[in-house]
Amino acid sequence: MENAEAVEAAILEYGFVSLNPARFSFEEQVAIFSEAQCIVAPVGAALANAIFSPSGCRIVALAAYYENANYYYFSNLMGVLGHQLHYLVGPHVSRTGDILHRDYTIDIDALHTALRQIAG
Repeated sequence: MENAEAVEAAILEYGFVSLNPARFSFEEQVAIFSEAQCIVAPVGAALANAIFSPSGCRIVALAAYYENANYYYFSNLMGVLGHQLHYLVGPHVSRTGDILHRDYTIDIDALHTALRQIAG
């Protein structure tokens, strides 16, 4: 995510805690996410930790926009768990490399709107 620092700054304004799950043991990740009421994270393996969060957790999944993308994986997973999942997608900022690994940006105004909705 090209504007990750701006995204993180916006998230912190709403009282979220910024963390990198890879820096924690499996047990610590389970403990952290088991208390999460709201999660904001890029789509990927780290977001899978939401399986440990309590039912009803509100989630904003950040992702690049892909034409004909299939967002069902996380939608189905979060639906089964009783979570409220919202996608916030942004445009690619480059046209080179594998489409699934291209840099993208998240609109900060749209992020603020999403954060107000889930943090409320």
